[in-house]
Amino acid sequence: MPPALSLLLESDDLVGFGSTATGGGRDSCLYRVTNSNDSGPGSLRAGMEQAGPLWIVFDQAVDITLLSKIKAQSHKTIDGRGLSVKLRNYGFEIAGQENFVIVNLSFDGQRHDDPALPDNDHDAITLKQGAHAVWIDHCTFQNYRDGLVDITQGSTDVTISWSHFTLHENVMLLVSEDDTPEQGRMLRVTLHHNWFDHTERYNPRIRWGFVHMFNNLLDTWGDWGVAASQQSSLYSEWNVYFAGSSSNDSKEAIILTHNSEPNGKVNSDNDEFAQGADPPATIDRTVARPTYAYVPQRVNVHGYVVSMAGSRP
Repeated sequence: MPPALSLLLESDDLVGFGSTATGGGRDSCLYRVTNSNDSGPGSLRAGMEQAGPLWIVFDQAVDITLLSKIKAQSHKTIDGRGLSVKLRNYGFEIAGQENFVIVNLSFDGQRHDDPALPDNDHDAITLKQGAHAVWIDHCTFQNYRDGLVDITQGSTDVTISWSHFTLHENVMLLVSEDDTPEQGRMLRVTLHHNWFDHTERYNPRIRWGFVHMFNNLLDTWGDWGVAASQQSSLYSEWNVYFAGSSSNDSKEAIILTHNSEPNGKVNSDNDEFAQGADPPATIDRTVARPTYAYVPQRVNVHGYVVSMAGSRP
């Protein structure tokens, strides 16, 4: 494997609950995407739906219009670094599979409004049925019919880093309302250095489980920023919650119940609530910082210089 590829596994961005993900691994076969076809030889789908470990790279920039979701098989690295890799209409379904690294891809659902298809067929990335060990890094997401990244049905051990979410309503669902801890592994998700950019809600929406958010920028939401309910726990630190200035924009940065569900718990540490954003109504110091190694500090996030004064360009 070329040395530049193996360096991905030493990245400082791979921290948190998804840090066990190695994707295809250093010794996996190299699969080359050679065209923008939906399927067939040299397509992204052919590589991702193939059994066994693969490191998937791209020979050229691609703009792929998917005709259905890609049902990914375990042990894959999808490496779009250095090229423009765009996926349209559909995305990835990771159901009961493990060990993925997804880096530098652009997902644009284009609101593929086919009335014959249910909304839940239109996520950019769906993790379900106990999928685990997943790292999503430096990706962009917008404009799907349902969610952008949904993690449900006992799926866990996920890190999402340095990604951009925009032009969307229900951004990220972490456990659906029908899930309970008994149905699978306890949800554990790390979100760091992500930009939630003028989205409506679900930034994320958390039930059950534990979520750690640090160094994220929530920049203007509609209904609310983050919702932690149904016995979930959120440790939020060094994030900036920057409320919108329109009269239609809510100031509620973090809410602890939704649709009359039981409250979740949140511990907020060094968060900034800017431009009138409201902090959570209750801070629960029993929600403890995770034990893995990471560096929580105010940094430049996606071109926004984020400081305690709430400055931005």
